[in-house]
Amino acid sequence: MDLSISAAAHMPVDSASDGSAIRFPVWAQSHSTRWRWRQSLIHHALEAYGRGEWREALRCLDLCCSLPIPATEDLLFRSEVYGKLGQSALSTADLEAAFAIDPTLPALQMRMLHQLWRSTDEPSRLVQFARRLVSIDTAPAVLRFCLTRVLDDGTWSGVALTRISGSAIRILLLTKSAEDVSIEGRFSGQRRQVVTRTSSNHDRASVLGHASVVEMPWPEGERSVALSSPGNSLWWPKPWHGRPWHQHTSKPTGTPIVPEGTNSALVTVIMPVFDGLAATQASLDALLDEHASTTRHRIVLVDDRGPDPRIPAMLHTAAARAAQQGFELKILRNPANLGFIASVNTALAAFPYGPVVLLNADTIVPPGWLDRMVSAARKLGVGTVTPLSNNGEVTSMPQMFTSAPMPSPNVVRRIDALVAEANRGRVVDVPNGVGFCMLITQAARDACGFLNDLDYDQGYLEEVDYCLRVAEHGLRNVCACDVFVGHEGGQSFKDTKRALVVRNLGELERRFPSIRRDTLRFQTEDPLADVRSAFQLDVLGSGIGVGSIALEVGSQASTRHMSATPQSGRDVPVILVTPIRLQPDGLVLRLESSTLLAPRQLDLTVSESSAAAKELAALLSAFRVESVLFTELSSVTEPLFSLPALLGAPHDLRLTGSEFGDGLFAADLLEGARQIETVSPTLMRLAHRLGRDDVRLEKPRASQAPVLSRPAGDEMDAAAVAVFCEADDSQAAELVLQMARSFLVDNLPWYLVLFGRQASPAMLATTRVINGADFDHDRIADLLRLHATHASLCLMRTKNYEHPVQDLLLQTARPLFSLSASLVEPLDIPADDLIVLPHHVTASAIVDALRKTVPVPASLML
Repeated sequence: MDLSISAAAHMPVDSASDGSAIRFPVWAQSHSTRWRWRQSLIHHALEAYGRGEWREALRCLDLCCSLPIPATEDLLFRSEVYGKLGQSALSTADLEAAFAIDPTLPALQMRMLHQLWRSTDEPSRLVQFARRLVSIDTAPAVLRFCLTRVLDDGTWSGVALTRISGSAIRILLLTKSAEDVSIEGRFSGQRRQVVTRTSSNHDRASVLGHASVVEMPWPEGERSVALSSPGNSLWWPKPWHGRPWHQHTSKPTGTPIVPEGTNSALVTVIMPVFDGLAATQASLDALLDEHASTTRHRIVLVDDRGPDPRIPAMLHTAAARAAQQGFELKILRNPANLGFIASVNTALAAFPYGPVVLLNADTIVPPGWLDRMVSAARKLGVGTVTPLSNNGEVTSMPQMFTSAPMPSPNVVRRIDALVAEANRGRVVDVPNGVGFCMLITQAARDACGFLNDLDYDQGYLEEVDYCLRVAEHGLRNVCACDVFVGHEGGQSFKDTKRALVVRNLGELERRFPSIRRDTLRFQTEDPLADVRSAFQLDVLGSGIGVGSIALEVGSQASTRHMSATPQSGRDVPVILVTPIRLQPDGLVLRLESSTLLAPRQLDLTVSESSAAAKELAALLSAFRVESVLFTELSSVTEPLFSLPALLGAPHDLRLTGSEFGDGLFAADLLEGARQIETVSPTLMRLAHRLGRDDVRLEKPRASQAPVLSRPAGDEMDAAAVAVFCEADDSQAAELVLQMARSFLVDNLPWYLVLFGRQASPAMLATTRVINGADFDHDRIADLLRLHATHASLCLMRTKNYEHPVQDLLLQTARPLFSLSASLVEPLDIPADDLIVLPHHVTASAIVDALRKTVPVPASLML
C-alpha cells in the first residue's frame, strides 16, 4: 500500500511566473479570500513537498490547519509530511483528527489502513478498523481491501450493505461467487421478502467478484426493520434500521399514543436512555423527587437498547415509583439501538400534542424548574427555552461554551435557588437552544415537526438545526435565566463525541451558512455577561459546595499547573488572586480557579486603599481559608498584605528576588511567613539575617534535551522565531500581531511559531504566524524541535519560577529575548545568548533587535 499526494487534489491558484519556488510566506499577500489564501498555501506546500523540503511544506500546512475546522485533505497532507520528518505520533494524531471530520475520504481511509498494516503486530486491530470502514461510504478499492481482511476466516461468503431513505431500503450484496439470495425484512406487524442473484456483470462486482442491488419499500406505518438472509452466510454489519422521521413537513405525523385533544395542555418530558446507569439513575431520582412544579406533565423514557442489561429493569423500577407518587410515566422501547435523534422523534410522534421538553439522561433538575421553563415559554413569540447550566454551550455558567464540573444534586438545588431569586422571570434571546434540556412550544412543533434525522449522524447539533428552523418561522430561541439544570455531558457517545460534533457541524454550516457569524456576534455582544458575573459573585459569596480553599496571590502561572498549595498537606481547591490594573474607581482583581464552579474568571473592582483586603475577605467569608500563598510581592499591592490576618490564615512566600529591585518587599511579611521558597541567594541571605534559617533555595528542573542549534548558511529556508506567551495576555498578543505585520510590510523572511496560545484570525491573516502548541501539549518539545527555530522570544511577564515554559527555554534556540529577567535568571543561560527586553517594549523595537542579532542569508531576503 502507498499514498501519493497529487496537486490535482488541491487545484492550485497561482504560481511563480518563472517556475521558481516562492519563499515562505510572501505568496498569500495578494489573496483576499480565505479560499484563495488556502489554495495558494496548498499549492506552495505541494511544490515544497515535490522538492523534498519537508519543513517548508509543514509551515504552509500549519497555517491551513490553524483554521477552526481544518480541511480533511490538509490534515492528511500534514500527516504525510510529519511522517517524512520522522514524527510518527504527530502523523497518527493528524490522521485521527482527519478521520473524525470526514471518515469517507478514500485517501484517508487507505492511509489509516496503511498505518495499521505497517505499525501493528495485532491483526485484530486492522480487522476491527476494516469492519468499521465497511459500514461507511468507501471507494471500491478500499472496500475490497477491508472485506478481504474481514472475510478472510471463511465465516461469511459475502456482505450485505444497506442504505436507508424515507421511502425504501436499498441493499447492496457483494459475494465471492454467484449466489441466489433471499432477503427477509421483519417489520413490527409484517414480513417482506425479496429474491435476487449476484452477478459478475454488476458495476460493483470488482469488490468481491459478484454483486447485486435490491430495494425493499417501507410499508405504511412501519418505523423499523430487521434484515437477514436465512439461506445464505452473509455478513450484515448493521441488521437493524429505523425509518427517518424528518421529511421537512410542517407538522408531525405518525400513530399517536394519545388521541388529538386529549391532555393537550400536558407537558411531555422526553428522556432517551442509552448508557450510563449511575448518571441515569441520578437524573431519574431528581425528576421523580420534583414535587414543587405545579405544571401538569408526563415523563416519557425511550429505551434505546444500550449495552448495559441493567437499564431496562431500572426504567421499570422508575415507572413503578412514578405510579406510587401519582406521576404519569411511559416507557417506549426501540427495537434496536436507533440513536438519540430517532428516539426523540419516536416520542414526538407518540405524543404529538402539547409542549415537550427534551431532557438528557445525565441531567439534574431542581425543584420548580418546569414551572419557570413554561413561564418563559409563554412570553411573546417563544419557540424554544433552554436553562442555565454548568455544561450548556451558549448558556454555560460561568463561561460561555466552556463546561464546568457537574455539581452534586444538592449544589444544583442551591445554585438554582440563587438564579431563581436573582433573575426572576428574565429571558435572553440566544442564537439557538441546547438539547440537554430544551422546551419546545406547540407553535414550534407545528412549524418544524421532527428533529432532522436525515442530515445529522446519531446526535449532536440536531437541536441547533431545529432551533434555526424555528427562527426561520419567526419564533424566538431564549434562555430562561432563572433556571439552572446540572448536566454531566458526553455520557451517551463518550469518546465518539468529537467526531460526531465535527462531522455534524459541517452539515449544519452547509444548511445554515450564517450560523458561525451569528454565534460570533452573540459572543461579542454577550447579553448574558451580567448574568454570569452575578452568578459567580452569588456562588462565591455563598460558598456553595466547598468548605476549605487556599489562596494564591500574585502570579497567574503556577496555579494553572498545581492542584493544591504544597503547604496544605491535602488537596484543597485553589483560588488565584491577581491584581490586573488600577482604574479611577479602584483596583481590579482577577479571581480564577480551575476546579471550582466559581470563580472561573471573575474581575472584581475593590478599593485602592487598605479596604481592598477587607472587601476581598468579606467576599470569601463563606469559606475556610487554609493558607495564603504570595508568589510575587512585586505584583501585589501593599493593601493585600493584610489578607492573612483578616482571614485568620497562615501565609507562605514563594519569591524570585526581584521584589528588592521593585522596592515592594516587606520585611514583616517575611518574618511572619510560615514557609519561604526562593530562587534568589540574595533573598536567602537576607532571610538568614532576619533569623529565618528555614528558607528553601529552589532551582528549576534542568532539561535533559540539548539546546536547539540554529541551522547555518544554506540550510536555512526561512527565519523562524519561537514565541512563548500566556493564552490570556492581550498585550503579548498585540505584540505578536504587530511584529507579524511588520514582517509583511518590510518583506522580512521571518515568521513566528506561537507556543502557549492559539493564533488569532488577525495573526493568521498576516501569514507570518503559525500555531505551535499549548503549554500542556504532551509533545510540545517535539513540536519545538520540529520547527527548527532560529531565535526565541519569551513574552511571559510572570516571575514565577515553576512555570513549565522554563523547561522549554532551557532547550529552545538562542538568542533568547525575554521580558522577564527573573523568569530566566535561574536558568543559567550564557549572557551572550540572553537579551532582556524593557517591560514596555514595542514590536518595532523587537524587530530591530532581531535584525541585529539573527543573521539571515542574502538568499532569503525578498
